[in-house]
Amino acid sequence: MKKTAKIDIAIIMIVSLISAIIYIALEGIIMDYGQELSNPLLLRFMPVLAIQFGMSAFGMHYSFWI
Repeated sequence: MKKTAKIDIAIIMIVSLISAIIYIALEGIIMDYGQELSNPLLLRFMPVLAIQFGMSAFGMHYSFWI
């Protein structure tokens, strides 16, 4: 059980780190795309949604260490 928990924590941390790096690297591009009104609303939300999904695990991994 502890081995699978460690693997799960590692996966959560990797996904969170990748999401943070992508957001930091592409912040301006993502924000410009989201503010462009010629794109459909749903498509403008998708990049931010993906980043938020990845970062939501960032706060979760601390609870596994306790």
